[in-house]
Amino acid sequence: MNPLKSLFASVIALFTLTTRAQDSTSYTKFGFSEFQTVAVKDNADLRFLSWYSKTRPNSLGVWAFGLFTQDLSSNYTFGEGVLGANYTIGSFELGIGAGFETADDPWRVSGYVFAMKNDWSGYVNFEYGGSSYWHLGFVNWKANDALTIGVISQWSTVHGLRLQYNLSESVLLWTGAGIGNNAQAAGLLALRFNY
Repeated sequence: MNPLKSLFASVIALFTLTTRAQDSTSYTKFGFSEFQTVAVKDNADLRFLSWYSKTRPNSLGVWAFGLFTQDLSSNYTFGEGVLGANYTIGSFELGIGAGFETADDPWRVSGYVFAMKNDWSGYVNFEYGGSSYWHLGFVNWKANDALTIGVISQWSTVHGLRLQYNLSESVLLWTGAGIGNNAQAAGLLALRFNY
């Protein structure tokens, strides 16, 4: 059997087992849906993405991610869906997953690390699949209940400053501004709904 198919089948089985075995009151659930617009030089695209995770300290959890992108200048579209397992150790969360994308080679794998301590948080995610390599990383400092300041590096989008403003407990607006992969001015604006 293809190693990627084996990994994906294992992740699906793990997801099924952990969701059925979990006591829903003892797990922390977190999810969001987000609309993004990205501009790099004279190119722009719209994105919709969604994330869900279920975690508990020192225990196996699950996560899922979906993305759809529409390039406004070329009408190129891209989509992906990834499902995985995570494990929380103290203030660190580690995750690995596999899924599909809209490329000739449809397999995609992903791994991430998330850490939070006091008013600081950081996240690094690496993905690889038929379309290409991709990464996202950020470090944030929570200045107060409404404002978060940080830095971001997101492949093919923006490398620079990140500002987040919480409009309410469940709605936030964030932006990244800096340079793109080709040292051109780049920006990202996102509206997120947490659930």
